[in-house]
Amino acid sequence: MKITICTRKFVPPNLVGGVDVYADRLGRAFQRLGHSVHFLAVDAQAEIGKEPFALAHDDHHGMPVTRLKFAFSDRPKEYFDVCYDPDVGRIVREILQEDRPDLFIVMNFYTITLSVVEAAKSLGIPVVHVATDFLPICRRATLIRWDGKSCQTGESIKSCSECFVARHPFGRVASTAVGILDEGTLTRVGAANYRFPHPLAAMNPYWNQVQLMVRRQDVLQSLREQIDLILAPTEYTKTMFLKSGFKPDQVWFLPYGVEAESPLTRVIRT
Repeated sequence: MKITICTRKFVPPNLVGGVDVYADRLGRAFQRLGHSVHFLAVDAQAEIGKEPFALAHDDHHGMPVTRLKFAFSDRPKEYFDVCYDPDVGRIVREILQEDRPDLFIVMNFYTITLSVVEAAKSLGIPVVHVATDFLPICRRATLIRWDGKSCQTGESIKSCSECFVARHPFGRVASTAVGILDEGTLTRVGAANYRFPHPLAAMNPYWNQVQLMVRRQDVLQSLREQIDLILAPTEYTKTMFLKSGFKPDQVWFLPYGVEAESPLTRVIRT
Protein backbone atom coordinates (compact mmCIF):
# COMPACT_ATOMS: atom_id res chain seq x y z
CA MET A 1 0.00 0.00 0.00
CA LYS A 2 1.19 3.53 -0.78
CA ILE A 3 0.61 5.91 2.12
CA THR A 4 1.16 9.68 2.21
CA ILE A 5 1.54 11.18 5.69
CA CYS A 6 0.99 14.92 5.91
CA THR A 7 2.86 16.37 8.86
CA ARG A 8 4.43 19.65 10.01
CA LYS A 9 7.94 20.96 9.31
CA PHE A 10 9.56 17.52 9.73
CA VAL A 11 13.29 18.24 9.72
CA PRO A 12 15.11 15.12 11.00
CA PRO A 13 17.11 14.21 12.98
CA ASN A 14 16.09 16.90 15.47
CA LEU A 15 12.33 16.57 15.22
CA VAL A 16 10.55 19.26 17.21
CA GLY A 17 6.99 18.80 18.42
CA GLY A 18 4.83 15.77 18.97
CA VAL A 19 3.25 15.88 15.52
CA ASP A 20 6.52 15.29 13.69
CA VAL A 21 7.73 12.71 16.22
CA TYR A 22 4.46 10.80 15.81
CA ALA A 23 4.67 11.04 12.00
CA ASP A 24 8.23 9.72 12.07
CA ARG A 25 7.30 6.72 14.24
CA LEU A 26 4.19 6.02 12.18
CA GLY A 27 6.07 6.16 8.91
CA ARG A 28 8.77 3.79 10.14
CA ALA A 29 6.14 1.38 11.46
CA PHE A 30 4.37 1.31 8.09
CA GLN A 31 7.72 0.84 6.37
CA ARG A 32 8.51 -2.19 8.57
CA LEU A 33 5.13 -3.65 7.60
CA GLY A 34 6.10 -3.42 3.95
CA HIS A 35 4.14 -0.33 2.95
CA SER A 36 5.49 2.48 0.77
CA VAL A 37 5.50 5.78 2.70
CA HIS A 38 5.73 9.34 1.37
CA PHE A 39 5.89 12.33 3.75
CA LEU A 40 4.32 15.66 2.87
CA ALA A 41 5.94 18.27 5.12
CA VAL A 42 4.67 21.83 5.51
CA ASP A 43 7.01 24.73 6.25
CA ALA A 44 4.78 27.76 6.74
CA GLN A 45 7.60 30.06 7.91
CA ALA A 46 9.70 29.76 4.78
CA GLU A 47 11.39 32.62 2.96
CA ILE A 48 11.07 31.73 -0.71
CA GLY A 49 11.32 35.03 -2.56
CA LYS A 50 8.67 36.38 -4.89
CA GLU A 51 6.71 33.18 -5.51
CA PRO A 52 3.98 32.41 -2.94
CA PHE A 53 4.81 28.68 -2.82
CA ALA A 54 7.82 26.44 -3.38
CA LEU A 55 8.41 22.69 -3.35
CA ALA A 56 11.53 20.85 -2.24
CA HIS A 57 12.35 17.15 -2.09
CA ASP A 58 14.56 14.96 0.09
CA ASP A 59 14.61 11.54 1.76
CA HIS A 60 14.08 10.17 5.27
CA HIS A 61 15.21 6.57 5.91
CA GLY A 62 14.37 5.60 2.35
CA MET A 63 11.01 7.40 2.44
CA PRO A 64 10.63 10.38 0.09
CA VAL A 65 9.73 13.75 1.61
CA THR A 66 8.03 16.53 -0.35
CA ARG A 67 8.22 19.93 1.34
CA LEU A 68 5.59 22.56 0.69
CA LYS A 69 7.01 25.95 1.63
CA PHE A 70 5.20 29.25 2.00
CA ALA A 71 4.86 32.21 4.34
CA PHE A 72 1.80 31.73 6.52
CA SER A 73 1.83 35.44 7.42
CA ASP A 74 1.16 36.25 3.75
CA ARG A 75 -1.96 34.10 3.54
CA PRO A 76 -5.36 35.82 4.06
CA LYS A 77 -6.38 35.63 7.72
CA GLU A 78 -9.84 34.39 6.81
CA TYR A 79 -8.30 31.24 5.30
CA PHE A 80 -7.16 30.28 8.80
CA ASP A 81 -10.39 31.42 10.50
CA VAL A 82 -12.48 29.37 8.08
CA CYS A 83 -9.82 26.61 7.90
CA TYR A 84 -9.84 26.53 4.10
CA ASP A 85 -6.97 27.69 1.89
CA PRO A 86 -7.87 26.95 -1.76
CA ASP A 87 -4.34 27.60 -3.05
CA VAL A 88 -2.77 25.11 -0.65
CA GLY A 89 -5.49 22.62 -1.58
CA ARG A 90 -4.70 23.03 -5.27
CA ILE A 91 -0.98 22.37 -4.75
CA VAL A 92 -1.58 19.37 -2.49
CA ARG A 93 -3.94 17.94 -5.10
CA GLU A 94 -1.15 18.17 -7.69
CA ILE A 95 1.25 16.39 -5.31
CA LEU A 96 -1.26 13.62 -4.59
CA GLN A 97 -2.17 13.28 -8.25
CA GLU A 98 1.47 12.63 -9.11
CA ASP A 99 2.10 10.24 -6.20
CA ARG A 100 -1.31 8.48 -6.26
CA PRO A 101 -1.30 7.06 -2.71
CA ASP A 102 -3.86 4.52 -1.53
CA LEU A 103 -4.29 6.41 1.76
CA PHE A 104 -3.77 10.01 2.88
CA ILE A 105 -3.09 10.54 6.61
CA VAL A 106 -3.27 14.11 7.93
CA MET A 107 -1.56 14.61 11.28
CA ASN A 108 -3.13 18.04 11.76
CA PHE A 109 -4.66 20.77 9.64
CA TYR A 110 -2.75 23.72 11.07
CA THR A 111 -1.58 25.97 8.17
CA ILE A 112 -2.72 23.53 5.44
CA THR A 113 -6.44 23.68 6.37
CA LEU A 114 -9.21 21.28 5.36
CA SER A 115 -8.76 22.14 1.71
CA VAL A 116 -6.48 19.09 1.53
CA VAL A 117 -9.47 16.85 2.33
CA GLU A 118 -11.19 18.17 -0.78
CA ALA A 119 -7.98 17.64 -2.75
CA ALA A 120 -7.62 14.00 -1.72
CA LYS A 121 -11.27 13.06 -2.08
CA SER A 122 -11.45 14.59 -5.57
CA LEU A 123 -8.90 11.93 -6.53
CA GLY A 124 -10.75 9.14 -4.74
CA ILE A 125 -8.14 8.86 -1.97
CA PRO A 126 -9.41 7.93 1.54
CA VAL A 127 -8.52 10.45 4.28
CA VAL A 128 -7.58 9.61 7.87
CA HIS A 129 -7.05 12.41 10.40
CA VAL A 130 -4.99 11.87 13.56
CA ALA A 131 -6.48 14.50 15.87
CA THR A 132 -3.35 16.13 17.25
CA ASP A 133 -5.16 19.46 17.60
CA PHE A 134 -8.72 20.73 17.32
CA LEU A 135 -8.61 22.98 14.26
CA PRO A 136 -11.51 21.23 12.46
CA ILE A 137 -13.77 22.06 15.43
CA CYS A 138 -12.15 25.15 16.98
CA ARG A 139 -10.90 28.35 15.37
CA ARG A 140 -8.33 28.62 18.16
CA ALA A 141 -7.27 25.01 17.50
CA THR A 142 -7.00 24.45 21.26
CA LEU A 143 -10.57 24.18 22.59
CA ILE A 144 -9.44 26.57 25.31
CA ARG A 145 -11.99 29.33 25.85
CA TRP A 146 -11.33 33.02 26.38
CA ASP A 147 -11.18 32.56 30.18
CA GLY A 148 -8.61 29.76 30.02
CA LYS A 149 -11.12 26.98 30.67
CA SER A 150 -11.51 24.00 28.37
CA CYS A 151 -14.50 24.08 26.05
CA GLN A 152 -17.28 21.68 26.96
CA THR A 153 -19.87 22.60 24.32
CA GLY A 154 -18.15 22.04 20.97
CA GLU A 155 -18.25 24.32 17.97
CA SER A 156 -21.39 26.34 17.30
CA ILE A 157 -22.14 29.79 15.93
CA LYS A 158 -23.36 31.05 19.29
CA SER A 159 -20.72 29.62 21.62
CA CYS A 160 -17.75 30.43 19.37
CA SER A 161 -18.91 33.98 18.62
CA GLU A 162 -19.25 34.57 22.35
CA CYS A 163 -15.79 33.10 22.97
CA PHE A 164 -14.11 35.56 20.61
CA VAL A 165 -15.69 38.70 22.09
CA ALA A 166 -16.06 37.79 25.78
CA ARG A 167 -12.51 38.82 26.70
CA HIS A 168 -13.91 42.38 26.72
CA PRO A 169 -16.58 43.32 29.31
CA PHE A 170 -18.93 44.78 26.69
CA GLY A 171 -18.53 41.61 24.63
CA ARG A 172 -19.66 39.52 27.58
CA VAL A 173 -22.69 41.78 28.06
CA ALA A 174 -23.55 41.65 24.35
CA SER A 175 -23.27 37.88 24.08
CA THR A 176 -25.35 37.42 27.22
CA ALA A 177 -28.04 39.74 25.89
CA VAL A 178 -28.50 37.75 22.68
CA GLY A 179 -27.90 34.39 24.33
CA ILE A 180 -31.63 33.82 24.55
CA LEU A 181 -31.90 33.68 20.74
CA ASP A 182 -31.72 30.36 18.94
CA GLU A 183 -28.97 30.03 16.35
CA GLY A 184 -31.30 30.48 13.39
CA THR A 185 -32.58 33.80 14.71
CA LEU A 186 -29.09 34.85 15.77
CA THR A 187 -27.78 34.15 12.27
CA ARG A 188 -30.54 36.17 10.61
CA VAL A 189 -30.09 39.13 12.96
CA GLY A 190 -26.32 39.02 12.64
CA ALA A 191 -26.42 38.99 8.82
CA ALA A 192 -27.40 42.66 8.66
CA ASN A 193 -24.76 45.37 8.39
CA TYR A 194 -25.78 47.78 11.11
CA ARG A 195 -24.68 51.40 10.99
CA PHE A 196 -24.88 54.03 13.66
CA PRO A 197 -27.20 55.40 14.97
CA HIS A 198 -28.89 51.96 14.80
CA PRO A 199 -28.79 50.61 18.39
CA LEU A 200 -27.45 47.22 17.27
CA ALA A 201 -24.44 48.82 15.57
CA ALA A 202 -22.65 48.89 18.93
CA MET A 203 -22.60 45.08 18.76
CA ASN A 204 -20.90 44.92 15.35
CA PRO A 205 -17.81 43.10 16.74
CA TYR A 206 -20.16 40.34 17.88
CA TRP A 207 -22.12 40.30 14.59
CA ASN A 208 -18.82 40.07 12.70
CA GLN A 209 -17.99 36.92 14.64
CA VAL A 210 -21.42 35.48 13.90
CA GLN A 211 -20.97 36.09 10.18
CA LEU A 212 -17.50 34.57 10.22
CA MET A 213 -18.75 31.46 12.03
CA VAL A 214 -21.57 31.11 9.51
CA ARG A 215 -19.02 31.17 6.66
CA ARG A 216 -16.79 28.72 8.50
CA GLN A 217 -19.56 26.20 9.04
CA ASP A 218 -20.86 26.61 5.48
CA VAL A 219 -17.40 25.83 4.11
CA LEU A 220 -16.43 23.06 6.51
CA GLN A 221 -19.62 21.04 6.75
CA SER A 222 -19.12 19.04 3.56
CA LEU A 223 -15.36 18.72 4.16
CA ARG A 224 -15.90 17.30 7.65
CA GLU A 225 -18.28 14.73 6.21
CA GLN A 226 -15.66 13.64 3.65
CA ILE A 227 -13.06 12.64 6.27
CA ASP A 228 -13.26 8.86 6.35
CA LEU A 229 -11.79 8.29 9.80
CA ILE A 230 -10.68 10.42 12.77
CA LEU A 231 -8.39 8.82 15.34
CA ALA A 232 -8.93 10.54 18.69
CA PRO A 233 -6.13 9.99 21.25
CA THR A 234 -8.33 10.86 24.27
CA GLU A 235 -11.95 10.37 25.24
CA TYR A 236 -12.27 14.16 25.57
CA THR A 237 -11.11 14.61 21.97
CA LYS A 238 -13.59 12.01 20.76
CA THR A 239 -16.44 13.61 22.73
CA MET A 240 -15.74 17.10 21.41
CA PHE A 241 -15.55 15.97 17.79
CA LEU A 242 -18.92 14.26 18.23
CA LYS A 243 -20.41 17.34 19.92
CA SER A 244 -19.22 19.45 17.00
CA GLY A 245 -21.15 17.47 14.42
CA PHE A 246 -18.97 14.51 13.45
CA LYS A 247 -20.71 11.15 13.17
CA PRO A 248 -20.04 8.27 15.59
CA ASP A 249 -18.79 6.00 12.81
CA GLN A 250 -16.20 8.63 11.83
CA VAL A 251 -14.49 9.04 15.20
CA TRP A 252 -12.53 6.24 16.86
CA PHE A 253 -10.77 6.40 20.21
CA LEU A 254 -7.16 5.29 19.73
CA PRO A 255 -4.58 6.33 22.37
CA TYR A 256 -1.11 7.29 21.19
CA GLY A 257 1.11 4.26 20.88
CA VAL A 258 4.26 3.84 22.98
CA GLU A 259 7.15 1.67 21.88
CA ALA A 260 7.62 -1.40 24.06
CA GLU A 261 11.08 -0.36 25.26
CA SER A 262 9.99 3.17 26.23
CA PRO A 263 10.02 4.07 29.96
CA LEU A 264 6.52 5.47 29.39
CA THR A 265 5.14 1.93 29.31
CA ARG A 266 5.58 1.78 33.08
CA VAL A 267 3.46 4.93 33.42
CA ILE A 268 0.74 3.56 31.16
CA ARG A 269 0.56 0.26 33.07
CA THR A 270 0.01 2.12 36.32
